[in-house]
Amino acid sequence: MKVNQVKYGAVMSYVSYALSVVLTLVSTPLMIEHLGDQGGEYGVYQMMLPLVSCLTVLTFGLGSAYTRYYSIYKAENNREKMAHLNGMFLTIYSVLGLLAVSIGFIMSLFVGQMFPGMSREYVPLAATLLRIMSLNMGLSFPAYVFTAHIIVNEQYLYQKTAAALKMVLNPTLTILLLLLGQGSVAITLLALGLTLAMGLCDAWYCFKRLHMPLSFRRFETDLLKEMLRFTSFVFLSNLVDEINWNSDRIVLGIVKNEEEVAVYSVGAQLNIYFLTLSTMLANVFVPRVHRLVAQKRPDSEISDLFIKVGRYQFMIMSFILIGFIAIGEGFMRFYSSPEYVDKGAYIITLMLMIPAVVPSVQTLGIEIQQAKNKHRFRAVTYAIVAVANVALSIPLSMWLGGVGAALGTTFTVVVGKGLLMNWYYKKHIGLDIGRFWKAIGRIGLGMLVPLLVAVCMAVFLEITSWQQLLFWGAAIAVLELLFMVGFAMNKNDFETLLAPFLRRLKR
Repeated sequence: MKVNQVKYGAVMSYVSYALSVVLTLVSTPLMIEHLGDQGGEYGVYQMMLPLVSCLTVLTFGLGSAYTRYYSIYKAENNREKMAHLNGMFLTIYSVLGLLAVSIGFIMSLFVGQMFPGMSREYVPLAATLLRIMSLNMGLSFPAYVFTAHIIVNEQYLYQKTAAALKMVLNPTLTILLLLLGQGSVAITLLALGLTLAMGLCDAWYCFKRLHMPLSFRRFETDLLKEMLRFTSFVFLSNLVDEINWNSDRIVLGIVKNEEEVAVYSVGAQLNIYFLTLSTMLANVFVPRVHRLVAQKRPDSEISDLFIKVGRYQFMIMSFILIGFIAIGEGFMRFYSSPEYVDKGAYIITLMLMIPAVVPSVQTLGIEIQQAKNKHRFRAVTYAIVAVANVALSIPLSMWLGGVGAALGTTFTVVVGKGLLMNWYYKKHIGLDIGRFWKAIGRIGLGMLVPLLVAVCMAVFLEITSWQQLLFWGAAIAVLELLFMVGFAMNKNDFETLLAPFLRRLKR
């Protein structure tokens, strides 16, 4: 039986995500316990992660260009151009990977001066972590070309299975290392090893299964210039995203200390899981978006896809968010520590998650902009708001610590990714934003009662044991499911999501 790659990709994304989250929920408390309950080594580890993550901007947004141009050449069935494109990208990304490693090693020499609030005893550790993480980042650059080739050919059966394996292995082996008494250096080396192994597997699949065309004989200089013009604003957008989501920990590391970074990182990590929910489903439809635009399909057809994906994203994200509002504070007392919650970890998490819902359910809109080559406004707007974010975060972090840093990010998301981008989608991208928000609003009204119940639980309920956490978590989940099926879903949702499952139960 032929496997539907898109459906498999979507289902496998969420299955692997669920397994990874469960395992990470076990590994994170172990990390906090073994690497320093009051910040310590855990805070240093979290301080280095966003610093290295900023090196991803060295790709200059070329990944989006690969998807766009390969889709065009594939539609034209021009195998020669596809081969030259692959060769050019592998060359460029290998050079950029070496550059990333070099920058990381140089930064490691000055890590003590970069973070004056860090305890001096942790400076050598921070330098070591930074070097290993930089090697990991450098290897991921050329490996990305093979991953992108698999995705653009919609080979989700392999790609999602391999990604799921990595997502499960990482926290599983992290738990094992922690139980064996290993620290942050071993955990970072583990990530490096998984990146190398996954890159080799992807390369093998591309050459042996997909017969990936590859040519280094002619470097397409004119094509590169054209792509750089296309990606210049993608690069700016990526730079801004890194500032928005990583600057808080860097600012806290500079103006505060590793303990404040550790508290903020607990909330930021949960927010990353939350944001991943939106990108997993949207990523499956990226090749389809570029294909629709390349085929010059009408805006109404693209809007239909945008609304369909956005509705499903909102169902999933609203379900998670309402549940977290209800039992999140109690959960975080077990997930991190009571001290972290008392210092604002639960509030920080909510401040990051709630405004992120709007841009998260519109993730596919970013790809639509890029496919239409109309992403300049987003880049410029985000850049302006990101500067305001950093300008606000510095004094707010000095005053309120992690809560202040989260306030700056909240402002960025609401103004830039919410209000301004929806105006742009409507006026210049051709998306039916009115119909989109009507569809989202109907789901929101259907989930209003569970939301009110969740708020009451957050205010009046005190969870002091795992048994209580599981009981009340199950209670709010059942209530949400009842209202989701009874009031939020429409007939098409039922036929698409529930009918196939019910048919299998009847067999």
